[in-house]
Amino acid sequence: MSDLIWMLGVFALVWAILYFMDFIFRSCMFFPYIKFLHDTGFTIKPYGICWETMYFNRFILKMQRIWPSGVRKWFQFGALMVTLSVIPCLLIILFPVYNYYASQNSPPVLMPIVPGFTIPISHLPYYMIAVFISMTFHEFGHALAAVREKVSIDGYGFSVFLFFPMAFVALNTEQLKQLTKSEQLRICSAGVWHNMVLCFSTCLLVIISPVILKPFYEQGHGITVVEIPKGTGLDQKGGLMINDVIIDVNECPVKTMMDWENCLNQEYLNSQSGFCVSEEMYKKENSVVEVGSWNCCQNTSEKMCFRHSDLKISQQLMCLPVRKMTEKAEICKNNLDCREKLCLVPVLDINSERLLRIGVYSRNAVYYIGGIESFSFVYVGRWIAKTSLPVKYVDMCEMFIGYIFAFSSGIAMINIIPLFCLDGNYIIECIIHLFLKSYIPISSDRNKFIFLLKVIGHVSLIVCGFSVLFTYYF
Repeated sequence: MSDLIWMLGVFALVWAILYFMDFIFRSCMFFPYIKFLHDTGFTIKPYGICWETMYFNRFILKMQRIWPSGVRKWFQFGALMVTLSVIPCLLIILFPVYNYYASQNSPPVLMPIVPGFTIPISHLPYYMIAVFISMTFHEFGHALAAVREKVSIDGYGFSVFLFFPMAFVALNTEQLKQLTKSEQLRICSAGVWHNMVLCFSTCLLVIISPVILKPFYEQGHGITVVEIPKGTGLDQKGGLMINDVIIDVNECPVKTMMDWENCLNQEYLNSQSGFCVSEEMYKKENSVVEVGSWNCCQNTSEKMCFRHSDLKISQQLMCLPVRKMTEKAEICKNNLDCREKLCLVPVLDINSERLLRIGVYSRNAVYYIGGIESFSFVYVGRWIAKTSLPVKYVDMCEMFIGYIFAFSSGIAMINIIPLFCLDGNYIIECIIHLFLKSYIPISSDRNKFIFLLKVIGHVSLIVCGFSVLFTYYF
């Protein structure tokens, strides 16, 4: 939270300086500066920096001329898909309301993506680039469809508000109004259609990635440690290291990311696990301590206090060498799990702490004593390197693809819903006038129905927003 406030403060300061300098130069009619803005298309406004150009117009015209009939069919199919998606999208944004009131224990379908709150500040570069790509691809769809329908483009531009990059395309409004409703629908739905295609492409890329990366990486046999923040207690000597492949936690097999989360959750919810130790070994290594003496090992680092799993047998504490006693020992809850051995349980100072034996591929197990919550700061990946190539970059690409999917699907959904000033506002008008003309012949009645749908869209979005907010923070 403090990182987010600091970052916003830096952004606000830089913005204030830029806007102040812009105001001074404009007020003083500083000609070189004004000429620079005119030639480059830059504009500094209170809410952001904007860059508008007609440089891409020729490129879009060339794209349309490559296969005109194919481009027409492309946007016809896109208009159909967007039309069929209106009702499902309304149902999706209403689902969090049902989720909040009917089944609060189930995970929410929609999740807000806010740097510093729901995602780490370190993910901000992925965030910004993914938003930029999603917005650019959206606006490119509008531009290409408009050129196909002989509507001129007045400009194509980009703007930045704080750390939110945006893109826009300015179409000739008069030419757009002269088109038929079906032609308007193809243009208005083109942005959403391109976002849908981008989402499908990212899903396809994730599906085929195991085949593409098979010569270099594999998955399903463990997880790889990608990053360990300092100060978590896990980065100390003898602890986890970057590129370690984790295969189990206290004999709980770890093959996937889901296994990792389930194993840690299991250790968090259950009491401390014990270790099966032969009576001969524990008698040989044991330093018996008086009952009631909790500092049984005098703070030695290699030894630790243990007790019998069944306190009815004995409440005696034993000081035993941790690694020697537990390295090859089976995990247990009571003596019944150990056959002819005894189940000895580590004694920890705090009830929430756990002793974990983390199995690591091709080296000795790692022992950790502390809170399970520390593992939430450890970044792990599902890929395992077959060669010397680092896993970090594959996970970075996978995370980036995930953000593109999240933002592209979010942009598509928010533009399908009938909301004023967004694509859905015009999409719903075209759909109603095209498909309900025979059922509602009077134009004014259709307009009233369209207005009602827009109100429903706004109310649904507001209720959805509050439901998601209460699900996460209350």
